[in-house]
Amino acid sequence: MSKSNKLISDQSVAEVLQFLQTSQNFVAASRAARIRAEFNRECKLAMPMLRSSESSPEMHRAWAIARVDYAAVCEQEAQAVEADEWNRAKMNNAQLILETWKTEKIAD
Repeated sequence: MSKSNKLISDQSVAEVLQFLQTSQNFVAASRAARIRAEFNRECKLAMPMLRSSESSPEMHRAWAIARVDYAAVCEQEAQAVEADEWNRAKMNNAQLILETWKTEKIAD
């Protein structure tokens, strides 16, 4: 492949490598936040279910979900999932750029 037809510039590769070297901490932190948010939601659901005086398991769950504080932890979990997925997509994109660059180098 000629140099004028390169899909990935050397500058882009340098930026991707810098991103990969510096992003590990915040990617790990966003994953941890997602796990904590999932756990918090499960706890917010479990405690009211255990206290419910409803007769069936389905009604225990419905009673617990209807609580206002459950909706708030669901929103927190959604935000954590969104951040984690966003960071994972950025990491995947960086890996794709590197793989494309490697393929170009091999083809030269």
